[in-house]
Amino acid sequence: MRKKMLGMRLGFMLSGRVLAGIAVLFLCASLVFTLSVSAHDIDVVQAKQKIREYAREVLKDGSGYIYTETSCKALNPGHNHQVKCRVYYQNQQDRTDGEWTCREDITVYFQAHSGNRRNWEYYSSHVSPQSKCGKRTLSGPLP
Repeated sequence: MRKKMLGMRLGFMLSGRVLAGIAVLFLCASLVFTLSVSAHDIDVVQAKQKIREYAREVLKDGSGYIYTETSCKALNPGHNHQVKCRVYYQNQQDRTDGEWTCREDITVYFQAHSGNRRNWEYYSSHVSPQSKCGKRTLSGPLP
């Protein structure tokens, strides 16, 4: 009888140790993942500057626009991996009337990166390809 109880106790202790071991494995795995994946905040001012440069190109591409305004904001303040920019354009008639001729929504972001691969190049894409105002569709690195 005593051997049987001792075996039951050992069984419970072993299962507790197994559970503790599994918990330690999960903890280690999460630390390894955390150390190998990194995030980097986008500089909103720099992203806006790059989008302004793009907007100046649109003014020069023969689309008929003479004026542009740009606004950008972090999509997740305090943890901004993406910046959303809105670019407005006016042709001569709409400039006189105070209307916007066209509006583009553009997302600026970094490519996915990990602890071994770092790419801090700014990428961009139109939120909707139909929303572009110029001749170029953004879908890659910004110059």
